Amino acid sequence: MSTKPRFSSTFIFEVGNLTDEFHHIDSEIAQRAREIPGFLGLDHAPVEEA
Repeated sequence: MSTKPRFSSTFIFEVGNLTDEFHHIDSEIAQRAREIPGFLGLDHAPVEEA
């Protein structure tokens, strides 16, 4: 059994007006996740604007 820590993160957003700021923050979260050693992947669900 591995003694390495395992992490999973879920971000759920209430969809409203998807501003440039939202897209910037979303991209920043994804980039930081990719930099975590052992990163396995990223999944986005389809988003429809309200």
